Amino acid sequence: MSPADCVKDNTTGGDGTRKVPFSMEPVHREIRELAAIFDVQDRGEALVADLKAREAAAIASVRGVGARDVPAVVRFSGKEVQGDPFVTGANGISAYLLQTLGVRNVITTDDEWPLTSWESIAADDTAVKLAILESDPVVGKLDAARSKRFILMDVEAMHASVRTVDGIEAIAGAIARFGLVS
Repeated sequence: MSPADCVKDNTTGGDGTRKVPFSMEPVHREIRELAAIFDVQDRGEALVADLKAREAAAIASVRGVGARDVPAVVRFSGKEVQGDPFVTGANGISAYLLQTLGVRNVITTDDEWPLTSWESIAADDTAVKLAILESDPVVGKLDAARSKRFILMDVEAMHASVRTVDGIEAIAGAIARFGLVS
């Protein structure tokens, strides 16, 4: 587990509450610290530069899209999850993925992954999950569900790591695929 993922208040149980929004700086710092330990500072700086360049390219790919008017919800899913689904809070890493691209997270709580009131979603079949979202009496009426604008991505892209940029790229690519880039 990356130290950047643990910078939150975990005293209330669950996955914790971030007091300040996530940023990539702790990940960059961790890369630099590991590079110093192994005396490969040049490689560490190259990796940080690559991550920053990839993030900037993803941001540039959706520039002018007016995504602040695009509401989004990031749902965490896993086979072990029973009951109500978890969605990303306002200061979480997944919220950072949205915020970086100017997309509006509709969940405003600081909890990392708060429970929502959605119907329970099938645990192991993406097609079933999407069908449930599309047929949900509330979610199914949203333009995103009717237009099948769902973004499937690896859960590791929603953890503090070098893979966080993968999440930014996945969302940026989906915004373009959905025809939201002007």
